[in-house]
Amino acid sequence: MKILFVLPVLSDSYYRKRIEKLSEIGVHCSVVGFDRDHYKGKPWTIPAESLGKIQHGQYFRRLGILLKSIFRIRKSLKNKDVIYAYNLDVLLISWLATLFQSGDIKIVYDVADIRSILAEEGFVSMILRSLERFLLKRTTVIVVASPAYIDNYFKPIQKIQGDFFVIENKVEKDLSHQTETVSPITKKNHVTIGYFGMLRCERSLSVLKQLAENSKGEIRLLLRGLFLNTEDSEKEFRSLEFAQYDGPFVYPDDLHEMFANVDLVWGAHYQTQANKNWAIVNRFYQACYFKRPLIVQTGSQNARLVKHYNIGMEIDLENSKQAIEKIQSVDFPQIEIWQKNMREMPEDVYTFTDEHENFINLLKSL
Repeated sequence: MKILFVLPVLSDSYYRKRIEKLSEIGVHCSVVGFDRDHYKGKPWTIPAESLGKIQHGQYFRRLGILLKSIFRIRKSLKNKDVIYAYNLDVLLISWLATLFQSGDIKIVYDVADIRSILAEEGFVSMILRSLERFLLKRTTVIVVASPAYIDNYFKPIQKIQGDFFVIENKVEKDLSHQTETVSPITKKNHVTIGYFGMLRCERSLSVLKQLAENSKGEIRLLLRGLFLNTEDSEKEFRSLEFAQYDGPFVYPDDLHEMFANVDLVWGAHYQTQANKNWAIVNRFYQACYFKRPLIVQTGSQNARLVKHYNIGMEIDLENSKQAIEKIQSVDFPQIEIWQKNMREMPEDVYTFTDEHENFINLLKSL
């Protein structure tokens, strides 16, 4: 089977993991996609072509580049069996690229998260949902990163009863390439919280800033990634006494060092209702792999999992004062209990097993 992947961001680890896992089981994969300001990934080891650079947001400005890319995607589709698209705008241009192509090309739509506008009320949201619904009916398989997307969005809101397949944003079993995934947490006179990835939650950054300022060194911060629409915060954190911002990171090379240097992992976000209730952050899987307890937003899918396995704490970012007090009350005996529970978790909660093999078998059967 030959698959052409069309990526919104060439360097994003979510897309890369899917492609690498499918390549490992013998699927012929090739890639086209867009460049954006993003944390870096390792160089591609399979054919990968840039369709140009686009900016985050700025949907009307990127329209010209997207439309021009259709012809390049059509050219890359030659002799392919499947076109695999992420995000609604990429799904649209991918479908357009298949029109009038010879042969039966299957379309896969992979949904890492559901944009807030798709779950909102209003005219624009209604138009976008109609467009997505039109495209979904022309899609062979819908792959979702969280089962909650099916039960809370696609079936009740979009009224789609098609072929779904769940592949959560787990990590590879050999992710760290170390004999030990991470060292045990050791007691010291301060707790270090790590916030990694796209640093775009303003409320999270505000709470973390207050923690660093008010805790007199008892709580310290390590930030890695990119500030997105929060660029003013980068200057603040660089000058903050008990905070350290080490810039972007390379996935997965830098993960072991990042997680080894923190005691707790920040997985809390003040999100739209859709993402709050349905999404699972990739840091949940990474933190479980590296055995670092989590701080998560109450009421979220992340909180459900953290509570079930007793591997961290819930806070409510709508009440920043209470959230700060709760975090300041955490001590190392409690952190050690959470880490012990993480060591006892089933590995298949956070690492891949046979998801990709089963997905290909489903795709071949349709």
